[in-house]
Amino acid sequence: MRLATSDGGGTRTSSSAITFSHPFCIGNDPRQLPPGVYVVHTDEHLFSQGDHNWSIRAEVVVEVRTGGTTAFRHVAGADLDRAIAEDAAASMLRHDLDPGRFTASG
Repeated sequence: MRLATSDGGGTRTSSSAITFSHPFCIGNDPRQLPPGVYVVHTDEHLFSQGDHNWSIRAEVVVEVRTGGTTAFRHVAGADLDRAIAEDAAASMLRHDLDPGRFTASG
């Protein structure tokens, strides 16, 4: 199988904002990050073969802003995906356990 990069330059960079509702860690890094909005930059390698086009996530960088400074943390995409899923699960669990969701009738 021969893979070729697409005519679009071979890479694509996108940026998105991700909101975490709970403190979180990414991967094996023990540093806990506070809830908030984080800008994530993703570089992807673009490939094509015949009529099929696809991309592979190559690099993920999270902007971490603290005390007026910004650090750029390179993370594994799978680790970021896991942190996002764990934050969503914690939000659902909190919602399910919220006693204010139910009201007494009568």
